[in-house]
Amino acid sequence: MGNNQIRVVLYGPQGQVQEKIENYQVSGGMSKPGQTDYTVGIADADRPFFMLAGGDRTQPRGIAKNLYAAHGLNQQVTVFGSVSQLPARDEEKSYATAGVMAAFLNSLGQAEIFKEANGGHALDLRFATQILGLRLNLQSAFFRNYESPDAGYGDNAKTYEGEVRANTNIKTPIGGIGLQLTGRHRENKMGLPFSTLQFQQSLGLSGIRLSHSTSSTFNNYIHQASTGKLSATVRMQQWQLRSQLDYNIYPNKELSAANAELRYRDRDGFSAAVNAQHNFLSRGQSAGFQVGYDFGPVLGSLDLNWIKEGGYNIAVRASTSLGPYGRDGKYIIDSKKMSRAAPVQARAFLDHDGDGKFSEGDEPIPEAQLLIDRQEGGEEGDEDGYVIARNGAAGSIVNIELNKSSLIDPYYQPGSPGYSTVLRPGSMPMFDLPVIETGAIDGTVYRENGNPISGMRLELVDEGGAVVMTAESASDGFDTFEFVPPGT
Repeated sequence: MGNNQIRVVLYGPQGQVQEKIENYQVSGGMSKPGQTDYTVGIADADRPFFMLAGGDRTQPRGIAKNLYAAHGLNQQVTVFGSVSQLPARDEEKSYATAGVMAAFLNSLGQAEIFKEANGGHALDLRFATQILGLRLNLQSAFFRNYESPDAGYGDNAKTYEGEVRANTNIKTPIGGIGLQLTGRHRENKMGLPFSTLQFQQSLGLSGIRLSHSTSSTFNNYIHQASTGKLSATVRMQQWQLRSQLDYNIYPNKELSAANAELRYRDRDGFSAAVNAQHNFLSRGQSAGFQVGYDFGPVLGSLDLNWIKEGGYNIAVRASTSLGPYGRDGKYIIDSKKMSRAAPVQARAFLDHDGDGKFSEGDEPIPEAQLLIDRQEGGEEGDEDGYVIARNGAAGSIVNIELNKSSLIDPYYQPGSPGYSTVLRPGSMPMFDLPVIETGAIDGTVYRENGNPISGMRLELVDEGGAVVMTAESASDGFDTFEFVPPGT
């Protein structure tokens, strides 16, 4: 997203080298030229999945409806608009928006107008660019008698809101340094301006991440408070240590709180953690111990906590998820959260006829595994060759391929390079991944006098004379071509 710089290097047959660097602005809201995208949403606001006895309902309640459409005029410009109806207090409010998004030079801009039915209007302006490695994001919103859940109601309704965010990454010999500065300002009908200023720094080393941030607040342009936070995370194989120190800068300079946690997790699903907290201002102290195990369908844990002046408490927890991510879309129970899961299903088979499709005579390959962007999917295929991987990232392009090391025969090789697709929550695409059975050709190279020839380059060619593989003879003249596809 944002500004993307692509470096293309072309190599010619006579050693020519041509290099070209192009910048592209990419936004999740941009549509392809000539393409119209629609999104429709309906939600029952504030209706709990399980009603608890004595639980208070929050306002507002009702059905929220939204329709969004966007059309790409060309590669640089997209126009969009929406209509929505939201429950608000004791009534429903309707809204309409219209806007344009444009990519130009090294920047991306957006302007959107909001109109409230029988009410006011608002204008939102956004701009993103990159200057000398510094990524800059600007936003300004102006409100006139406009009320909504985000803008507020009555005297608390916003009249202006702005944000400036600048960040950059610096590579150093000891690690990468990240810097980010964020300033926000808003005003409401009561005429009370409120501002915040945040500055964050981070340093990433091998297995270690250090971060520091400071935050200041201003009411009516008067400095009210400034605080800071220093944290560190250290990872060593199955161990992880996290600690944090909070402190006040203004109006008083003092330590406020500190906490630390040591956690262990193995590959078999067992985990344990111990933590401690101390509040320097209230003198409060607490500590805890947790042990858990992933049983597959259910994640169980036992928590023991101690609070100074409060004593001990023990909690037994069990969590699970239900989703249509089993074979052929069947519902399964799993200990991992599936609300944002974006799995993929594939079938691995020995492709005897070489057509790339599973057909009569082809054999399923059990125990195969998938690679999602070169990362193991974790699960093994069943006896019918079906395998599911749930570690894909939703909303982004991922590469799906067979894990060669998981194939039961070392001379089994993927018959296709795999697929690239965009995974989405709630759907599970299905792919056929053919496997071919390769072979080997070996021999020995001799001179006319019978002495072996070492270091000779050998070429394996197909019927058309194209080079398929190359090899080099060993000191004794022996040579071999391995993983030769059938028909070569």
